[in-house]
Amino acid sequence: MSCNVAFIGLGVMGYPMAGYISKAGHNVTVYNRTATKADKWIAEYKGSKADTPAKATEGADFVFTCVGNDNDLREVTFGENGIFKTIKKGAIYIDNTTASATISREIYDYAKKNEFGSLDAPVSGGQAGAENGTLCLLTRQKESWMKFSLSTVEVLKTLDLQKVKQHYSHSESKNFQHIYTKTIKITLQEERYLH
Repeated sequence: MSCNVAFIGLGVMGYPMAGYISKAGHNVTVYNRTATKADKWIAEYKGSKADTPAKATEGADFVFTCVGNDNDLREVTFGENGIFKTIKKGAIYIDNTTASATISREIYDYAKKNEFGSLDAPVSGGQAGAENGTLCLLTRQKESWMKFSLSTVEVLKTLDLQKVKQHYSHSESKNFQHIYTKTIKITLQEERYLH
């Protein structure tokens, strides 16, 4: 199954992550603040580039962001040309930025009100992990994973992540999922999800 994917932020982590998604056969549109980085990416991988995050997001089933800090994240999401100007209802937004809990909750609340899915999902493993497909992705959400479409799992699998493991707490911002699929084996059991 091929999905339309927008990937915002082509730094040392985002560049290879977007590449994995493209190599898996998805239709990827990238945006980077420095346009020459986006030009380099589309010369290396199959995909297209957009002039703004909003344009990259038009028609996307999945939208990834992987930027530097809270200010950058706010600009590419809530900003004048941010992804929230064009994200469609029912899309899945996945933020791989290591950002504060404050902005993560703002994004979550906005997504809920505007009827699209949102995963706060910072990555761990560094540049080498991104390039080699050995990242660990952490998510912290109130919603259980099963409320998101199985196609979300398929797109995340293309990142060649190492693990899928669930860790839940009742803390407002700490429902961690360690995601790994190097062996392309995922076990999702509803009884393991606590609300």
